[in-house]
Amino acid sequence: YFLTMILCSSPTTFNGVRAYALDRASMLAAGPSNAIGFTLSPADVGASYSFVAATFPAGDPPPTGRDGFVLAIDSPASGGVTLTQIHGRLFHVDFVTPANATFGVGPTHQPNAEITVAVFIHSFTNPTTRLVPQQGTATRLDTLGDKIMTPVVYQNRGGTESLWADSTVCTDVNCTGPTGVRWYQFDVTGGTFPATPVQQQTWTNNNDGFWRWMPSIAVDDDGNAAIGYSVSDPNTFPGIRYAGRLVSDPPGNLGQGEATMFNGNGNETDNRGRWGDYTMTSIDPADGTTFWHVNQYLPSSGTGFNWVQRIGAFNFQGGGATPTPTPTATPTATPTSCSWAAGPDMPQADTRSVGVFFAANGKFYV
Repeated sequence: YFLTMILCSSPTTFNGVRAYALDRASMLAAGPSNAIGFTLSPADVGASYSFVAATFPAGDPPPTGRDGFVLAIDSPASGGVTLTQIHGRLFHVDFVTPANATFGVGPTHQPNAEITVAVFIHSFTNPTTRLVPQQGTATRLDTLGDKIMTPVVYQNRGGTESLWADSTVCTDVNCTGPTGVRWYQFDVTGGTFPATPVQQQTWTNNNDGFWRWMPSIAVDDDGNAAIGYSVSDPNTFPGIRYAGRLVSDPPGNLGQGEATMFNGNGNETDNRGRWGDYTMTSIDPADGTTFWHVNQYLPSSGTGFNWVQRIGAFNFQGGGATPTPTPTATPTATPTSCSWAAGPDMPQADTRSVGVFFAANGKFYV
């Protein structure tokens, strides 16, 4: 398990970043965590402060011994700064000989790679991150736009390894217009970071005038991707939407478009300006294809802590009414020559079998 955190000695005093690796196998067996940790000082991290470790929710497992991947972007002290890089660090873990573990490069843990991406301006202005307008109030909402959002997704599909990530960005230099969702896919096959992304896009739904922010990306077993996020504008209460792409869609495009998960019924007016900090999109491990998104909304306008969570599920397989089953013919005699016996384990867990063939040799093939 990988655990990263921001270190602060007061609400305004930043002391750096801490990154841990925890011994999952030992912990699941009720043993110690055997934590291996590294501390990065403010000088070590530079203008970045929020590190997100990749998670493995679907697809083939990583090759044995693969280092952990950690991403971060800069958060300049003033807004409106043009950025072109995502910092990539590798976390090499060795619970047998902890002294052999490394995080990043050298004693100050610098990035292993700088990934060059399309120009972006993360969504805050000096001195506020509260950019998003909402219906019925002058109070604006915080985008948390100066960080990579949770989760960073690792996927291995037939030996091709990828990281998927997203954040909130401005769509104009002065951050006065709607914010958009910037998302990426990086090829990390072989355990190294690439120079540039496989694909990337700033999603604005054809510049329809809505502010989209606080995205969370997930990728299913088949390589289809979906992003859940919040949406608002001066004439709309903050609500919840999602968009996605099939693996067969053209690169750099959420080709399946946008859908509404829930329309909010109120605005945030108590000047906190925070919104959706604990939102996330994830894949259901039971089937590898169902996306779950958790996000907040307000059931009514007004002050006070009246946040409400909404949970939604969707997939790319479709659904609808259950078809009428075809009646099964009644057998004329009970078969006596068929029997079942346990065979060896399959090379990997089987899900969603699409056909079975019974052969004359007494075996069946899936």
